Amino acid sequence: MGRAFIVTSVLQINGTAKACKRAGYLLPVVEDIKAKGAISLHQIAAGLNKRGIKTARGCDWSAIQVQRVLKLACMKVWQP
Repeated sequence: MGRAFIVTSVLQINGTAKACKRAGYLLPVVEDIKAKGAISLHQIAAGLNKRGIKTARGCDWSAIQVQRVLKLACMKVWQP
């Protein structure tokens, strides 16, 4: 293994850990949005956008981003 591969792997692991942690913090918000009647990923994304919550990159939410967050949250890798 080269040095570049090791550095890249460490950065990917760190990025995944941050994403999992953020997913864990967003899960209660998503659950609240679902409790208020949202049943689709599009509706959850709209709920996040309505609350002014941006993605990690500062953008509006899309259904696929919500799906990825829910997948990470279900992995239970994060620690709040």
